[in-house]
Amino acid sequence: MCTMEVGSAHMPGGCGKQQAQKEASQAPETPKPTEVFLLQAFMMSGNLVCELRCRGTTTMEAAKMRIARHCGIPAHNQRFLHDGEVLEDARTLESCTMLDTTLFGVDGMMVVQLVVNGTSNIARNVRELGRSDDPDIAIDGVLGDLVDTVLRAEHQLSELVRPKGGTQLSAALGRGKRAELVHWMVQAFTALRFDDAILHSIVLTLDRYYTTCSASSDTSNVQSVLLGAVCTEMKLAGADEFPPGHWQRVLCHICHGQVELSSILKSEYEVLARLNFQVGTPTPLTFARQLGRGAPDVEVGRGAIDLASFLLELALFDPALQYCRAHVLLAGG
Repeated sequence: MCTMEVGSAHMPGGCGKQQAQKEASQAPETPKPTEVFLLQAFMMSGNLVCELRCRGTTTMEAAKMRIARHCGIPAHNQRFLHDGEVLEDARTLESCTMLDTTLFGVDGMMVVQLVVNGTSNIARNVRELGRSDDPDIAIDGVLGDLVDTVLRAEHQLSELVRPKGGTQLSAALGRGKRAELVHWMVQAFTALRFDDAILHSIVLTLDRYYTTCSASSDTSNVQSVLLGAVCTEMKLAGADEFPPGHWQRVLCHICHGQVELSSILKSEYEVLARLNFQVGTPTPLTFARQLGRGAPDVEVGRGAIDLASFLLELALFDPALQYCRAHVLLAGG
């Protein structure tokens, strides 16, 4: 990440000095952008990357191109940010100063961030597989160019469905009741030898479902909703792990034969309809496992994933913690 500081360049004085002073006295208190800007790009270490002079009409895209020529950072890998908002390529330096005066810092300096999107460690490690002598491993190396694109798409999907904050969820289901439900699932799924990914996916499905419910909604059907979510996840896991006939027996075992399969399938449909049939979405564990592949050492990566899995399982009990940040940040934290 770099920080780009933009300040007004000194313009030569002259016969128009009195006119300039008059205009300055009538101008609003916010700094007025000038024709020429000084762009200074710094690394987070404080080292100056480059210094450019640009006109106020210079677009963000043009600034990126100039930085690319001076620093070798591809323009498509650059992002200008301010307060978490991406400054679009079509915006000019002038328009940024006029639309958001908070961009101005000390002495009229405009401060934004230049974020460089490079190739992730995960993508590099996948590409390294292509050098393996084992053809079955080497063939996975061709996926290296797709890894970062897939990760970005998964992050966008995760943010689209993530319950924000967990407040509405707690009001609809109740923190205590939800915690008991998660505790039961941890114990039951461990006994059934379910993959941890199934636990996290089912919890996310339940939370998304109850986030759409009001605080006065009836929660007496929570068992049916849970069984419907379990049914969906076993189907998504595939026939190799849950072949036909097996997943039906698992459902019967979980409910001790007290709920008819037809009733479970009806609940499954109601849950899917409420969620617009959008299931199989990434969870924090999904990102933790992917980030673990970025470790340079296989054993280190495996240990990091095990630790992350334990911490993420604890986070399941607290919806405020689980959903207060993007899932990829929870996984990386």
